[in-house]
Amino acid sequence: MTLMSQDDVRPFAFMRLTHEAIRVGLEELPKAFADAAANGVTPDAAVAEFLRLLRLIELHTTQEDAGLYPLVDKHFDGAADKEGYVAEHETLHSGHAELEAMVGGDLSGARLEAASAAVATWAQEMEEHLQHEERVLQPLLSKLTADLPAACQSVHGIIDVANRDETERWQVGDIAQSLERGRPFGKLHKFVLALQHSSTELEYERMKATLRRSLSDPTWEKLSEAGALTAGRLRS
Repeated sequence: MTLMSQDDVRPFAFMRLTHEAIRVGLEELPKAFADAAANGVTPDAAVAEFLRLLRLIELHTTQEDAGLYPLVDKHFDGAADKEGYVAEHETLHSGHAELEAMVGGDLSGARLEAASAAVATWAQEMEEHLQHEERVLQPLLSKLTADLPAACQSVHGIIDVANRDETERWQVGDIAQSLERGRPFGKLHKFVLALQHSSTELEYERMKATLRRSLSDPTWEKLSEAGALTAGRLRS
């Protein structure tokens, strides 16, 4: 297998591949709820997975609202604002709260069937939102990546403006687990390289500890062989 070189890095892959990690959950959850409804069993594992995915989505949303969208607006004449992404987030957040209350309540009989249908609808709405962002933002972020050092600093700032501790100690491991489970290794490799190049040495050491707890031994060995587990490269 031929892997990208360590210097073939796209720092905004941190954001883009969070979308892929979210998609893994969006692909799995409707089926898990539908299977539970078909068999008349309480979907405890699916509810726990839904709540985990909501946690990831909410942190990612904060990173976009407070960090990514202002960056895009600054460089591209308010492009994110014109697309109405923040308003989309507000609508989705309201739906999250309603769905969380539904799946956290009594899930017997018809209630479970209703929850299953609601989860399927929600997953489709989330996918449409991810696609809306990617259509507009990905070409713009590719332009910003032409200045690689500045792009790495920008991703560093996106993490800082939300909740760096939550990112370092939980989010990166959660994303990595989903990518390992549901996507080709190359996507995980690209995600880890983005972290490496957008982090100082100390920050990346904390991230690596989280990644190590989250990934299997074979995957960890592949990342090491690919050169993705050396020191963080961002100057403090």
